[in-house]
Amino acid sequence: MALETGQYASLAPAMSRLTLSFVDPELEAAYRTYFFDSKRRFLAVGLLISTLVTAAFGLVDKVLAPDDYESLWLIRYGITVPVLLAALPLVFWSPAYPFMRRRAQEVVLLLLVIVTSSLIVLSARFIRMPEDTELVDPDAISRIFAGLAGWTLVMLVALGVTRVRFLYALPIAAAAVLSAVVVPLRVAHLDPTIVAVGLVVIITITSVGLVMNYSIELYERRFFEKTHALARSRERTVALLESILPRGIARALESGRRTIAVRHDETSVLFADLVGFTPLAERLPPEELVGLLDRTFARFDEVVARHDAEKVKTIGDAYLVVAGVPDPCEDHVAVLADVALALMAETAALARETGFRLELRAGIHTGPVLAGVIGTTKPAYDVWGDTVNTAARMESHGEPGRVQVTAAVVARLVGRFECIPRGTIDVKGKGALETWWLGERLGAPPT
Repeated sequence: MALETGQYASLAPAMSRLTLSFVDPELEAAYRTYFFDSKRRFLAVGLLISTLVTAAFGLVDKVLAPDDYESLWLIRYGITVPVLLAALPLVFWSPAYPFMRRRAQEVVLLLLVIVTSSLIVLSARFIRMPEDTELVDPDAISRIFAGLAGWTLVMLVALGVTRVRFLYALPIAAAAVLSAVVVPLRVAHLDPTIVAVGLVVIITITSVGLVMNYSIELYERRFFEKTHALARSRERTVALLESILPRGIARALESGRRTIAVRHDETSVLFADLVGFTPLAERLPPEELVGLLDRTFARFDEVVARHDAEKVKTIGDAYLVVAGVPDPCEDHVAVLADVALALMAETAALARETGFRLELRAGIHTGPVLAGVIGTTKPAYDVWGDTVNTAARMESHGEPGRVQVTAAVVARLVGRFECIPRGTIDVKGKGALETWWLGERLGAPPT
């Protein structure tokens, strides 16, 4: 069901209407880092262009205000240009310093305050006109336009090019408006109408700049919030897929692959089944039964993860594990042998802890398998082939508390595990097969 505008607003992260800061400090920190990383090149280019334009305005000063050229030269080339150039290496080097990535805006604010304050002080101190200047004298008008042009350039850099946060744009704009009041006081004999017009122009430009600055930051923050929420949702989706599928398979599905099917020539398969679980299910309450099964398989999962094997699935009270799939494993047979013995030990421990008669029957075979993902709504990773069928037969034709293995498995374990001959048995669908019982490991496992 589609959300109404008001409903969506209630789901959006809390944000200050004045400072536009997220209430959640972690989200605010993430936004600051994202903002600077995504705007770093733009900021660097903007600072470089601003430096060049500011330097070029020195030529305009020479034409419009030749009498005050030395004062303007000091403002532009003695303060503004050096400060802008000093900001460039900070922008380029900042990715190596986490503090700069989080506090880049404060650094930009400091630099802009220095420039703005210098312009106010020096303009009021040096830029003055003789007392006998005509109110409509072209030279006086030129001075005014020179001042407005320089001020407009500073506002362009402060509110546009550097993309300073609205919170920091406010004091910069306030300082600029203050300069529009202070500087005319130094030339108080000017026509009040001319001063008022200049003041209106400055306030108008500043107000428009602040509104645009506010709107752009609000849009960018909302865009970031949606992008961040989408990324978090994607992370949760990947984590969920990885909890039910092998990591590599989950990543492949998440990247858009529709069909995943691979033949593995070197792999081992282990089937294990809880003996007598069906009669136990008939007399236990459902909650207790599911709790017991969950507790058992949770401990089995820990064993499998500890040995770097791969759990494929559970089928009722049966448990399927593979090694060498989907990631190659040089000693996959020994890995599953260790897993089988550990599962036997865990089952015995659970039986003592719960008081229930729990026993495990297991079987192992090694050989080629086909592995892949089936299903779309509930995708499942599975393995197929004669190797899987033979391992299942080893389990079903085995005995409680024992692990039955084939000749192919024994050939890989000789000298490292005790293998007790069982003899030849008739296996359904396979005929007569010689099998062994897996005994204890001979010596410590390799580290």
